[in-house]
Amino acid sequence: MSVKQITKLVNTYPQQMSLNCLLYCTNLAGDAGGPRARAGGGGGASRGVEGVRGWGGVGGGEAGGCGAAALRLGAVRERLRRLARARDSLAAALARHLNNALIHLGNAAHEPDPRDTRRHHAHLLPYAPFMRWLKDMDDKAYDGLVKVYVGTWARVHERTVRAACENARAALAAAPPDRADLLLDEVLNLVEELCNAEQDFCTQFFHLDVDVKGESSDGDGEKSESGERGEVPRKCGAETRRFMSELFPTLDSELVALVAHLERSDPYGAMRALACAGRRVLGEGGAGGAGEGGGAGGEEARWWRGALAGVAVAAKRGADRAVAERLAALPDAVKQASTTISYSYICIVFVNQHTLL
Repeated sequence: MSVKQITKLVNTYPQQMSLNCLLYCTNLAGDAGGPRARAGGGGGASRGVEGVRGWGGVGGGEAGGCGAAALRLGAVRERLRRLARARDSLAAALARHLNNALIHLGNAAHEPDPRDTRRHHAHLLPYAPFMRWLKDMDDKAYDGLVKVYVGTWARVHERTVRAACENARAALAAAPPDRADLLLDEVLNLVEELCNAEQDFCTQFFHLDVDVKGESSDGDGEKSESGERGEVPRKCGAETRRFMSELFPTLDSELVALVAHLERSDPYGAMRALACAGRRVLGEGGAGGAGEGGGAGGEEARWWRGALAGVAVAAKRGADRAVAERLAALPDAVKQASTTISYSYICIVFVNQHTLL
């Protein structure tokens, strides 16, 4: 199978060829260093290699042995060069195809429903084996695809979060204060679902916080128990945190602005926001429920909880200001209340005396 045929299959049947292409390249690598290459066999060897049939028996002497060894070494080098060219051609075809797919799906994400922005996960997940191969074989192509995905979908998520916060502010203007909790919960639930879905997808698709080169050097390797069960590993290492921060660059500022608006519209708005955000930071509520992820094994791996901690801090500061204002108003309230009580007492005494007279 030629590189041109591989490229055509990759562009036409990406889902069916995801594993076949990887196995083909692996077989080429094995042939280049295996017994067939050392014996001068294999379909990819040059014509000079095909003429070397004996293992050092050309001339029966040292000269013949050295010449045969040189030919065999040249054959191995030629196979390695062909393999490198096939690898580069396959990497270029994959990078070009995935780049076009990422841009097309990003341009198509203009639906009014924010949850529709996650439809691209189903389209891109079949390419996950290719991304793993690119991360191992071509760092430049892999990094380029990461930049394209982050640059494209960061704008989509920024628009989604901003629209959700603007809708909440408009609803708060017409809703009573006791409905502020429900409106804020709706926004936080939507953003939480979006962040968790993106973390699961990006961890699986881009193989974040996975040493692909280290695993591939161990041979066939062993699948983890979670991978065998088909579960998505929840990791939040340095690579995942950096990736998610770049994917949601305005999340913290939008939510903090919403908390500030709630604080201005309701004297106790910051306290309501602190209660909503605090439950999620502590893992006691949210879209996934308290039991999702099995407590310490899953919830602590969520990037969303760390991002929401900044919102909880802003709400806590607003709640502190509200409490300080109430405490500062207490002396005036007590003085006013005492004045009112004294005036009422004087009026009662005057009425009683007037009645006696």
